[in-house]
Amino acid sequence: WLAPGGCPKCLRLATPAGYQAWDELGGSVASRRVEAPPAVAGLVSDLGNDLEAAAEAVEPRLRSFREDLEDIARTGAILCGSGSAYALVPATLSTVAEATDLARRISRRMKVPVAGTVAVPQGVRLSA
Repeated sequence: WLAPGGCPKCLRLATPAGYQAWDELGGSVASRRVEAPPAVAGLVSDLGNDLEAAAEAVEPRLRSFREDLEDIARTGAILCGSGSAYALVPATLSTVAEATDLARRISRRMKVPVAGTVAVPQGVRLSA
């Protein structure tokens, strides 16, 4: 599928299809985990998305896309929601400039739209 704007590598995944696949897989639990960034490592050791296997079942190209993304970024990527995007949580980025540089590098090499940002973990609540 092509995303709006003609992005040749952007994939579309309908949310209902992802949840249907999740049901068909028996409500799978994330088997692939990404190490938590240092800012939250004291609260959780790793991050996972229970919908990842279902999303990859519906759109198998997601797996190779994620693997390419992780190779370029040199860090784990985690599927956002039911497949709208991937997030990277590199331990070494600490400034907006570093995030912007990584975003540009990924966008240039993968030919996809990327947004770089740095989050401030103060005030965030996580539950285990």
